Amino acid sequence: LLCGGVPPGVCASLRQSAPLVVSGAENSFRPRIECAAVGGLRHCAAASSASSRLSMQRWPIGLLLDAVATLAGTGGKQLLRHAALTGKHRYYALGLILTAVIDPIFDVAAYTYAAQSIIAAAAGLVVVWNVLLAPYTLGEALTRERKLGSALIFAGTLLVGVSGSHAEVERTPAQYLSLFARPEACAYYASFAAWIAVCAARLCR
Repeated sequence: LLCGGVPPGVCASLRQSAPLVVSGAENSFRPRIECAAVGGLRHCAAASSASSRLSMQRWPIGLLLDAVATLAGTGGKQLLRHAALTGKHRYYALGLILTAVIDPIFDVAAYTYAAQSIIAAAAGLVVVWNVLLAPYTLGEALTRERKLGSALIFAGTLLVGVSGSHAEVERTPAQYLSLFARPEACAYYASFAAWIAVCAARLCR
């Protein structure tokens, strides 16, 4: 039923090579069938390769769009805080527009240009924007710890953007679960838990 006018041998090859089986087998398999019906397996591979190269070239655009999204979200939250402190209720509307409208629009647009592994890490820029703007917008003190923390987040975001995966990879839920159980992932969990313990011990002093 899914193969349509594609020869049975080609259809069988596509079924064996299809890596995406998340939900709705027909929806995930049909694009490959249509591709094969038009130009064959070789055409499908070329189209997939070209799409992957284009995604790798456009990731800076996605990172820039997410930076704008986080800046808008930070500005909106600070406007809400400013309205609460000063009693100027007109800033509530502007803060909500930035937080609930502008931020999501740019965030969704960012995901069309860069992989999730990059965009998710860029969400940490919210802290950087807060540290940079809060002393001027809300009069909050900029301590040495806040400067160091924001610098680390900014450096980490840049490193992820440069060295992270720039290509979209389709995986099944089982494959994602296996990634979470890799030794590298377990080492990250352990180091993160240790860091949390150190921070908690320092706060309890």
